[in-house]
Amino acid sequence: MRSPGLQTRSAELLMALRWLLLPFLLGLGACAGGPATDRPAPAPASSTLQVAVQAFNQRDYPAALALFQSITMQPSHPDMVAACKALGVMYSRGLGIERDLGVGTRYIRRAAEGGDAESQAEMARRYDFAIGVQRDTGQIVHWAQQASLQGNPQGHQYMGWAHHFGIGVEQSLQAAVAYYELAVAGGDPIAQNNLAVLLQKGEGVPQDMDRALQLFEASAVQGFAAAQIQLGVLHFRGEQVPQSMETAEYWLTQAADRGHALGAFLLAEVLESRGQLDAARARYQQAVSGGVEQAHGALKRLETSSP
Repeated sequence: MRSPGLQTRSAELLMALRWLLLPFLLGLGACAGGPATDRPAPAPASSTLQVAVQAFNQRDYPAALALFQSITMQPSHPDMVAACKALGVMYSRGLGIERDLGVGTRYIRRAAEGGDAESQAEMARRYDFAIGVQRDTGQIVHWAQQASLQGNPQGHQYMGWAHHFGIGVEQSLQAAVAYYELAVAGGDPIAQNNLAVLLQKGEGVPQDMDRALQLFEASAVQGFAAAQIQLGVLHFRGEQVPQSMETAEYWLTQAADRGHALGAFLLAEVLESRGQLDAARARYQQAVSGGVEQAHGALKRLETSSP
């Protein structure tokens, strides 16, 4: 089984989840500036923002929407950034309003322009995946750099990815490693995976399989499917690590159960090699549903070989 190319261009799922859960509202009224130790404590949130957040937490989305919008109609309001971020999420998800990615992205951009690092990193993601905007590599790098300059791990990760593959900047594996290291220090699972790939291959950094495995596992534990698949492939093949079918099956199951079609296909190969044909058939079918072309031939092969 060949190891797939599992460097990932971004954290579409993980970054989306950060936004869907509105974590930024835990620090009411805070506007990201530099690292937390370098900036003063945020000013207390206004009563309007507090009531809006309470309404959101109680799933009274129409009330929350109206309150957040009332804040954004006051240009000098101290909670403008927090309200724009909230509205960006609500429009992007369709909470209390018809879903509109374009409007959601415009609100997030306002928060990014207001200096919020999370919003800046999110704008890099949106320009990468054309979410409410046209894909624009220059804008990806612009917003990633703004977030990175504020110490945001996702901003570091995106800058690493840009230098890794020469997206909007001159390719430099050394620069990619430096940015990935910053993101890894912040616990970013995509950077953990991508730096592990470079360490595994000895590209841009001396080969270090022990650390690569540590980073793959740290990323996989956070639920990042690419790292889970890498671990599954490595342990199935028994190259660079001791072969372990149990470990391979465990990690590939994690990826497949999260709906990753390639994970399902590779898991099916492991199961087939272990003689678990019914289970393999079910995973091949999952892979077919997910668009993995090779799974069609594998299913036919199983049907032909079945007694």
